[in-house]
Amino acid sequence: MGFVIGITGGIATGKTTLAKCFEKWGATLVEADRIGWELLDRADIYQNIIDKFGEKVSRNGKTDRKELGKDVFSDRKKREEFNKIVHPPLLKIMKQTLEELKEKHPESIIVVDAALIVEWNISDLFDAIVVVTSERETQIRRLGLSRKEAIDRIDAQLPHEEKVQYADYVVKNDGTIEKFKKKIRTLWEEINAKKSDR
Repeated sequence: MGFVIGITGGIATGKTTLAKCFEKWGATLVEADRIGWELLDRADIYQNIIDKFGEKVSRNGKTDRKELGKDVFSDRKKREEFNKIVHPPLLKIMKQTLEELKEKHPESIIVVDAALIVEWNISDLFDAIVVVTSERETQIRRLGLSRKEAIDRIDAQLPHEEKVQYADYVVKNDGTIEKFKKKIRTLWEEINAKKSDR
């Protein structure tokens, strides 16, 4: 009932590009980031965030994601506090969404774009896991932040070496976008063949 692919990897590796290509070719896409962003402005969660991080992370009655990001990525304790507020409802919505989609589209490929699949310990939700990797310097360059901010964000996540242990497929993305898209196309065909064999 539905073939569910988890797409994960570090920040600025290209996992969202991969997920969007799969969506363009017919997959149904669930974006963990989008769910998280919407949650930041839900009244109860917004209030929890302001209580924990102060008015500086509020702008016009909404969570200022940029300001919050500076706090969360530079301080492990603050990151843990943030995760306690946002991750439980995010996971609940994501799981409900998956169940609904599997029922509604029993024959389709469903793709979940989520950086923290391994950290959340939800590998068992997926029929296949794709990990996208890039060299550290490539990630830093793509992020377009100060070097310190970029490194803080990269180091806030599990290293690739740990993520790939959970992978059914690993896609390296250090070259051009054209080369990356060729790899994505090959992977899409491989996954479709695997789905047909089930």
